[in-house]
Amino acid sequence: VTDISCTGSHGISVGSLGSKAGSTDTLKNFYIVRATMISSTKAVGIKLHPEGSSHGTTVVSNVTWDAVTVTGCDYA
Repeated sequence: VTDISCTGSHGISVGSLGSKAGSTDTLKNFYIVRATMISSTKAVGIKLHPEGSSHGTTVVSNVTWDAVTVTGCDYA
């Protein structure tokens, strides 16, 4: 995702990862470049389920957040 502006949104989110027992969720080569987040609930985030027998496995690699500007967000 490149050159995006979000106002009053939930933000840029990926997930929920690892929610199903016995499965593997993979997030790789994910890029956010030059994003402006204004008055969002969250600016950016990756939601992962905790480790345990009722959840799966999550593999996250090569994630880049570059030049993200945050103004008036509840969580950055």
